[in-house]
Amino acid sequence: MDDLAAQIRDLIVDLRNDDENIRWASAFALARIGEPAVQPLIGVLGHNESVVRLRAAWALGQIGDQRAIDRLIFALRDGDWSVRMRVVDALGRLGGKTVVDALLGMLHDENPDVRRHAIGALGKIRDPVSAERLGFLLKDRN
Repeated sequence: MDDLAAQIRDLIVDLRNDDENIRWASAFALARIGEPAVQPLIGVLGHNESVVRLRAAWALGQIGDQRAIDRLIFALRDGDWSVRMRVVDALGRLGGKTVVDALLGMLHDENPDVRRHAIGALGKIRDPVSAERLGFLLKDRN
């Protein structure tokens, strides 16, 4: 195993560390590594610990690799709102029609923070269809 693969493996393991500073430092390091870390990060989006999933989603958003889109969209169904929020943020950095459609669906999430982040993510993408939909939602009192 080469050094980079070993480093990535160790950083993925550190996403589960008890120390939150180490977890975030690992996510930052994986994001800086970039493309070689994409597949391992995609792999841990299904991890049983939400802290691992949300940091993986964050790192994938920072990397911006289109290969993560399908798995991130699937992760929008996560039972933990904080994971969904990080996934929404990550998708907002990636853009594209498939992403816009998925983010529009998140405007109806049960959690208001997820909805707010979906609005922000759609604003970053600047898609005309989503802008029209957001304008319509602003008129809704609910």
